[in-house]
Amino acid sequence: MMRLLEYLTGKDFRARLKDCVLTPEGMVHSTFEMTLPASLTRAASGHTVAGVAIQGKRNRYPEAPAAGLYTTASDLCRLIILLNQRGAIDGHTVLDQILADTMVLQSTGVFTNNPTTVNNFKYWHNGINYGFRCIFYGYPNRQAGIAVMTNSDTGDQLYPEILNATAAAYGWN
Repeated sequence: MMRLLEYLTGKDFRARLKDCVLTPEGMVHSTFEMTLPASLTRAASGHTVAGVAIQGKRNRYPEAPAAGLYTTASDLCRLIILLNQRGAIDGHTVLDQILADTMVLQSTGVFTNNPTTVNNFKYWHNGINYGFRCIFYGYPNRQAGIAVMTNSDTGDQLYPEILNATAAAYGWN
């Protein structure tokens, strides 16, 4: 799909995503570049199950759409805000409401539980790369969400603790 999009638009995928997604959404600490720009040199190093830092800090993935996003929890939360607000963020529309609703309600780009569970309706997506684990949840009916990012192959073992503590702190079921 990446190559098809490049062919159809005549523009590099990574540049297109920066221009059409990351910049309009205000995700200033995010990139699809294979080599991190100087502004992101503080990015975390991935760690193996044994707790050893990955050689070179992280793998580089040429398959940018599936594994190439470098981001922060705060930038990832901007995506949650955008989807919760049906395509708008910071007072301007980045994504058509119909497309935002399709992503959330029809599991196109994110996963969902049953949309008829009004208060507990949520969408989510996880990410797994060598040395890194992350997950985010959005609750559009509550205008809430959370992103949990770890730099360890065992980081997903922390999810339940972090998610349960957050749910208790904010009164989520």
